[in-house]
Formats: sequence, C-alpha cells, structure tokens
Amino acid sequence: MADDQEQQELRHIRQMVTQLERLVQNRELLEGSLAVTQPGYWRNRISRLLARPAVSRDTAAQASALMARLDGIAEALRQRE
Repeated sequence: MADDQEQQELRHIRQMVTQLERLVQNRELLEGSLAVTQPGYWRNRISRLLARPAVSRDTAAQASALMARLDGIAEALRQRE
C-alpha cells in the first residue's frame, strides 16, 4: 500500500517536472512565478517522500533522477537572469 502511494506521488511529480521542462524550453516559465512552478517546491515534495519510513530503492532511484531534472530546470532559469 505504501509503495502504491509512493508511486502515485512520483507519477504526479514526474508529470509536473515534465511540464516545467516544457515551460522552460518554451521560455514560458520565469523565476519568481507561482510556487508550484519553482524547482524548490518539487524538491521539497521529493524530500518529504524520501523521508517516509521504508522508502523502496526504486522510489529513491526515481526520486534522484527527478532531482537531477529539477537541477536542470533551476540552471536554465538562472541562465535567463
């Protein structure tokens, strides 16, 4: 059950990260926009997910990949300043 919840949360985060990547690519995302459009918001969600007891290795690996994608988004936003 907990693994199902982890996977559901990861799917949601992955979808949002993909959307953020599209917005950055299309230059539709700016630094200082809504909280949910900021990489830090999603990093915090991932950190809370990883803080749960007995997180699976698969979840941790997926979370790590998402964090790397968020780093790329944050870097793209910084380069626009």
